[in-house]
Amino acid sequence: MSISSIAIPDSVQFISPWAFYVCKNLKTISIGKNVQKIASDAFIGDTSLTTIKYGGTKQQWEALSSSLLSLSTVKTVECFDGTITYGQDETTSE
Repeated sequence: MSISSIAIPDSVQFISPWAFYVCKNLKTISIGKNVQKIASDAFIGDTSLTTIKYGGTKQQWEALSSSLLSLSTVKTVECFDGTITYGQDETTSE
């Protein structure tokens, strides 16, 4: 069985190293607003991950995601207060 989406509830505060290691079919992940830290290698090898839904603000996401490795396939992060779109050469915020 392959998992294409997963939801991390608001009760979670930390996403551990290799939590979703090489989940090649994972396309969408929803992250609760109370997550305060994500290990830098939590999403290594997730080559299909294109959308993240985050319960916090865009500013919180930028701070939270600053040390993440291997999110090159992510195209959009849908936050509480708007969407961040990642392109090949630029990042836009709506």
